[in-house]
Amino acid sequence: MVKAELRYNPYALKTEVRFNGRKPRINSLVEKYIGGSLEDWIDKVPGIFAGEMNGYGFEAVWHQMRLTF
Repeated sequence: MVKAELRYNPYALKTEVRFNGRKPRINSLVEKYIGGSLEDWIDKVPGIFAGEMNGYGFEAVWHQMRLTF
């Protein structure tokens, strides 16, 4: 099982994706979306991750900054 991690910083609009601790391959679908706001492609994440796994199962782990006031 592959561990797919997504880290998001809403303040810096920075998204980081790792598969088993490694960056996505060159020309990965993730590269197409990673530079923009996560809100614009969050609905596509399960399909993108499934495509990256080539049919293998994966565990999705989400990390996000806590909002503080």
